[in-house]
Amino acid sequence: MTIWKMFPTEFLNDSALPNVEIRATLIGERGIKYGWEANMCQLFAGQDPADYEGVTRSVRLNGLSTSLRLEARYWRLVDEMAADGDLSTPKFLSTLHDEVLELHGEVRNFASLLRTACLVYMEKKAASETLAVA
Repeated sequence: MTIWKMFPTEFLNDSALPNVEIRATLIGERGIKYGWEANMCQLFAGQDPADYEGVTRSVRLNGLSTSLRLEARYWRLVDEMAADGDLSTPKFLSTLHDEVLELHGEVRNFASLLRTACLVYMEKKAASETLAVA
């Protein structure tokens, strides 16, 4: 038994990429084994190198000037998250940093926190778009 799921290019937020087919195959009593079609690496290898180019921005966090280095694609998402909250990117970063400090007492790796925040943002955005379609 094969189950197909199509992810349109709009979901990937990159119109230059082809549609991606993901296949889940039921294998006897072992359960479900997930696999990609043969072309799956094109999605990853074919991306624009500018998207994973490191970009450093100077920011002020907790009153101190510092720099953050993220890949360009993450910076675009951080800018989008800030705009969705009606904040400038520096204000968004400062607010997020302050909230993490308040919740956890420290910020161990703010760049990693931003990357995972981008993933959470995209997951929530995809879920809300799916609900809107249904």
